[in-house]
Amino acid sequence: IPDEYVSALSRLQDQVPARPFPVIERQVVRELRRPLHDVFSQFDREPIASASLAQVHRATLKDGRTVAVKVQYPGIWDIVRTDLDSIRFLLRILAVLERNLDFGPIIEEVSRNVPLELDFINEGHNAELIAANFGSRRDVIVPRIHWAYTTRRVLVMELLEGIKITDVDSLEGAGIDLQAVSQLVTDAYCEQLFLHGVFHADPH
Repeated sequence: IPDEYVSALSRLQDQVPARPFPVIERQVVRELRRPLHDVFSQFDREPIASASLAQVHRATLKDGRTVAVKVQYPGIWDIVRTDLDSIRFLLRILAVLERNLDFGPIIEEVSRNVPLELDFINEGHNAELIAANFGSRRDVIVPRIHWAYTTRRVLVMELLEGIKITDVDSLEGAGIDLQAVSQLVTDAYCEQLFLHGVFHADPH
């Protein structure tokens, strides 16, 4: 893929324009059924990151633990449903043009898995599955899920500080061996796929 495409697409990981804080606050209050100050002693108005389906805010629970709060955008399911309908429509057209190819399995796979992206309870369970699978390794850490404050549209997890893997200058500045990081990512990804039977769709 050309570098220009990689640069543009990578911004969708965590640099999508953020939704206004009042929108996010209403979504959290609606999901948790209580005001922010009942759950959090502090909640940053500016997100740490914002992607296509949700954005993440740093917050502090009443007991002092620092957490990452992932908040799904209101109305995102309607957009995803429209996108799914469009994909199905396009694949039906392709099926007419390419009669030797069966697009049915693709349609079924997309229709089954895309809605799961919008279920943060499912995401939390997947995180715990991966944590258990890598439980014997000290070099792979998965944030803990705070289930008391997690719903299908709000995911509260342990906040782990770190350096983004694409921030090469900061990694080198911290004295981190880039080759070792690359090897670790490859090993972990292959272990998930070939030993655990788990396909991680967001390797970034």
